[in-house]
Amino acid sequence: MKKLIKHLIISNVIITLLMFPIVVSSQNLDSLWTVWNDDSQPDSARLEAINSFIWTRYYQTQISDDSLLIISQNMYDLAVDAGLKKPQSDALLHLGLVYRYGSNNQKALEYFEQSLSLSTEINYLKGIGLAYEGIATMLDIEARYKESLTYYKKGLEKYKEISDSTQMAYCLNRIGSAYHQLSDYTLARSYYDSGIAMLDTVDEYFLFQAVKGNIASILADQGDYKNALPIQIRILNYFKTVGYYEGVGIGNEFIGNIYVNQGKYDSAQAYYQKSLKVFQQINYKLGIAWVFGSISDVYKKQGNFIKALEYLKRSKIAYTEINYSLGIAECLISYGEFYADLEDYTVSLGYLQTALELFEEIGNNRFIAEVYSLMGGIYLKLADYSQAYKYYEMSLSIFIELEMKSQIAAVYNKLGVYFKELGDYKNAKDYLMRSKEIYEEIGHKKGLAEVCIDLGDLNFLQGNLSNGIDWCKNGYDIAVEMGVLTLEQEAANSLYKAHKAMGNNILALNFLERSLEFYY
Repeated sequence: MKKLIKHLIISNVIITLLMFPIVVSSQNLDSLWTVWNDDSQPDSARLEAINSFIWTRYYQTQISDDSLLIISQNMYDLAVDAGLKKPQSDALLHLGLVYRYGSNNQKALEYFEQSLSLSTEINYLKGIGLAYEGIATMLDIEARYKESLTYYKKGLEKYKEISDSTQMAYCLNRIGSAYHQLSDYTLARSYYDSGIAMLDTVDEYFLFQAVKGNIASILADQGDYKNALPIQIRILNYFKTVGYYEGVGIGNEFIGNIYVNQGKYDSAQAYYQKSLKVFQQINYKLGIAWVFGSISDVYKKQGNFIKALEYLKRSKIAYTEINYSLGIAECLISYGEFYADLEDYTVSLGYLQTALELFEEIGNNRFIAEVYSLMGGIYLKLADYSQAYKYYEMSLSIFIELEMKSQIAAVYNKLGVYFKELGDYKNAKDYLMRSKEIYEEIGHKKGLAEVCIDLGDLNFLQGNLSNGIDWCKNGYDIAVEMGVLTLEQEAANSLYKAHKAMGNNILALNFLERSLEFYY
């Protein structure tokens, strides 16, 4: 089974980093705090100071703790007492973000809507735009990307009215991220590029680099690792130069993920260790939890289950300490995958069911669909075909409703494998071809390679060795182009068996040698 959720969490946090502009340099925090605590200052000046303090202290530096709730509430109370509605709206926005980070989605939405109402009442256009973005992020959490796009675009229109090019750039980036989640890579790239074009590359070079990271993420999603990797390395070096350590940690994690997808586990582990060291130095607990999970995943893929379990436990403890529900659910999925690899399917399903219940509490249908798909795979291994089909269908139904093309293609592929195991080769081919068409449409190379290999195996089962070789060779060539060693090995092993069966001994030996390379 594939690791699915971790990369979504990282992507969501990178996007969150870019939601709002950097207001002041962190060196000015002490002076802002002094103004806020000086009762002799006008209320308007104190409120302006604490608003800038919050943006910088908590969003620029990505620090989130209980004090944010207290400060935001105190800001709101003073604004109400002073009868100043603009800072009231700002404080309501902060309170919404507090509860969003705390996974209290309903309360967060209520504050964002109150902020929107108040900003609309006083025609505070930037506040309206920010509230629209806040509401959109709540829809993102529920994977309602089509709806979130409506609110992001409303926010963008408000920023256009006040000619706020920096805020427009941030909003364009988030619109790009929504299209990215929908696997509409062309539109996503268009909005990312538009966001970059809005920027002054001196004053907003940080954002420029971060959006480039999102472009690298698209390339990685499509399997274009050779182009994604150098972009991400350049961004990582930039973050090192400017001392943006959260970005350094995330950048190392991202590069590690690329190497995992390529099956280059030693390289992945080296970057994960770099990421862990950075996050531990700055005490970024969410990042520490991510990387523990990533290290566990690599150990599992390498067959070191003792180390994998050790780091998985560390990851779950770290997520629990910061009460990060999404991360806890991710760990439960990892436990499910861990025990599935050990063929203890009862325990595996128990963990996946618990993860499912957590995602239902969070209200994210995308993750619910991901778990359904994983559970379908477990039941397929148990040869409980009716349950496997049921969960695959439930997963597919949600992804179709959410219009998430990459995920739809993945489930079609799984259904193709399902029907192949049943011996229903007609339906197997139909689903695999549907998967192939979607992957081709969105330019998803890794998915295309996987489905080509499955189509090859389907033809081999039917005795169509020549057609099977053609399909497998297509998958093999794509895997070689991407540098994905695991897929190269899988395709090479299938090609060895097929050529051997056809008496093509020289070709069979070549692919056997290629397959065996991965064991040494």
